[in-house]
Amino acid sequence: MEKNQKPLIGQRIEARLAELGKSQKWLAENIGVTQTAISQIISRGASKKFPDIAAALGINYDWLISGHGPMINLQYKQPARNSGLEDVPRQSKREKILDLLDEFCKLSPLEQEKLMILQDLEKKEPPSVDGIHNGERTNKGHK
Repeated sequence: MEKNQKPLIGQRIEARLAELGKSQKWLAENIGVTQTAISQIISRGASKKFPDIAAALGINYDWLISGHGPMINLQYKQPARNSGLEDVPRQSKREKILDLLDEFCKLSPLEQEKLMILQDLEKKEPPSVDGIHNGERTNKGHK
């Protein structure tokens, strides 16, 4: 291998990132390392993070390491866009939470209270109304 040529593993990582339209920074955030670490992994072709990289990129570990076998992990589901915090990288989750908190603080006190009551109601069982509880009639007070 020439001095400036990247290892094949690094080339495979870069190719998959390009195919997904993702950056080294995105990959770093998804596996819990720095972008500099990803750059070094790509240029050196050595890391203990290869299983995490393969999982994040939706590729088979064996293909990443050897280039043999199917490239795509058929169980991989590419994160849906704008689907909530479960698909947001760790560092971005904090930013998203802070943005939501900022929006909450912009609400009037009455709107904040209503929102908190609604959230509490979602967590609890619906109250009984007119002798009906969870769709079943109760006999309390009736003979």
